[in-house]
Amino acid sequence: MSSKQNNTQQFSDYLKDNYNKIKSAFNKSNLWDEDVYHNTIIKVYDQIDKGLEVNSIKDYFFIYVKFELMKRTSTGETKYTARKFNELPDNFNIMDEDENREEYYKKIDRLFEIISEEVNNNFDDGDADIYLIYKRLKSNNKGFTTKYMAELLNENHNKIRLIISKINKFVTSNQRIQYEYNKLNS
Repeated sequence: MSSKQNNTQQFSDYLKDNYNKIKSAFNKSNLWDEDVYHNTIIKVYDQIDKGLEVNSIKDYFFIYVKFELMKRTSTGETKYTARKFNELPDNFNIMDEDENREEYYKKIDRLFEIISEEVNNNFDDGDADIYLIYKRLKSNNKGFTTKYMAELLNENHNKIRLIISKINKFVTSNQRIQYEYNKLNS
């Protein structure tokens, strides 16, 4: 079995083994939408099938769900009202059982909260959302690029690249963010 087949099989197994948990998590968040769920499955499966390497199937899947929900709410394609990316719940409260991992993820979530806060306070909503979505997708997918992000958003690649670059410079020079980042490794 090739690596690509193995990855798509892992994704299929994840969905099969966790369907009830996923649906329950959506329902707890009042965000169950069959169209979003099925579109996300198709898009994530296609990306994995094309050779995309994903560190955590669960995290990537739920980040993509958030992306789909945000995209659909902004165009009125779903019953939910438009929300900012960072207002949608991470992983819809599906928790890992490993405590050490859970503690590490709490630190990462705290770091991302601070990054979100700082970016939202210093950049307009559109740029902030693009950056935050990109960073979440990139963190779970080694092959995710600004070019792919531009294609997803149907935007000019240079525009997306400049937004990401500008905000990256801000993030790497922000003392509050760097303090939290250093705590992550302590």
